[in-house]
Amino acid sequence: GRKNPRAALAWTETLVPSEQSRAMERIIHEWAHTDPVGAAGYVAQIPKSRRSLGLVHATGHIWAEQDQSAAIDWAMSLQDANLRQSALRGSVGVWARTDPGSASAFALEVKDPYERHAVIESVARRWARQDTVESLEWALGMQGEDRNRATRSIIEEIADHDPKHAASVYKDILSSSLSSDGSEARIHRDIVREVAERWASTNPNEAAAWVDDLPDSQHIKREAVQRVADRWASSSPEAASAWALELPEADHIQRHAVERVTDRWLRSDSMAASEWITQIPEGDARDAAAGELVRYIADSDQPSAFSWATSVSNEGYRADLMRDVLRRWQRTDPVAARAAVETADVTAQQREQFQRI
Repeated sequence: GRKNPRAALAWTETLVPSEQSRAMERIIHEWAHTDPVGAAGYVAQIPKSRRSLGLVHATGHIWAEQDQSAAIDWAMSLQDANLRQSALRGSVGVWARTDPGSASAFALEVKDPYERHAVIESVARRWARQDTVESLEWALGMQGEDRNRATRSIIEEIADHDPKHAASVYKDILSSSLSSDGSEARIHRDIVREVAERWASTNPNEAAAWVDDLPDSQHIKREAVQRVADRWASSSPEAASAWALELPEADHIQRHAVERVTDRWLRSDSMAASEWITQIPEGDARDAAAGELVRYIADSDQPSAFSWATSVSNEGYRADLMRDVLRRWQRTDPVAARAAVETADVTAQQREQFQRI
């Protein structure tokens, strides 16, 4: 990659796709260290994909470490908006490491909102690694979506290393600097979702205690609860299930948590998950869990799926689940499906609808 990158890239064509991708990435990195102009020209011509945009980002980053001004000039010269954004994120990120004040000023001057937000996020994350207080002062001094993007990126960066601190930062700015009304609800949901997921990955008990104090309005608590339930159930479904059933029913918080727990538990131990569902008292939470089970087994065991569907208490949801199972069942065993419809405890109108299926 350093001596003859084009020959090295030609060699990657002989590799299987997974090896080719890794080898190509390494070659481009080496090329960018020795000849950033050549590497930049090459990556800008690759057919656009997530991988190629990653190479553009990496090339801009490596070039900026050698010649920051040249790297940014190259990024700004790219005509394709996605390429330009990736290159800017890579090159400005290096700038923010050495001179965050100047980098942040540059970010705010980018006219295209899509590109400006991407650059702001890059500056925010890099600055947060060096000085959380200063980076937050900068972020909260902006307005609108610029402020939201920067604030979210800073808290996410903190959460990568210390989710408990990130939660504390969020609490500090919640009442004073971010509005929780409808117009600003999305930024709150984004932040709590990311903090909850990272915290639950390392300490689900602490994360669960934190989400209890989050506001119920605008689905803020619900978003965090879902992430905690998902992560906790991956490591300890029994503990996660007990917690989920104690959650409030407001805003369907409990229902969404139970759905996440059930989904995860079914993947790891479907028998234990099924037994747990039978013990849940009748109501919205049990319906949610039973619905997840129905969807999980609908392709492999239609008789059981149909039986579980009929156990759902909510009439509308029960009918929807039964229809879904019957559509699958009639393709594999229409005689058995029709027999199940004949003996099901449903209204005459529903029986007629199911028979048509």
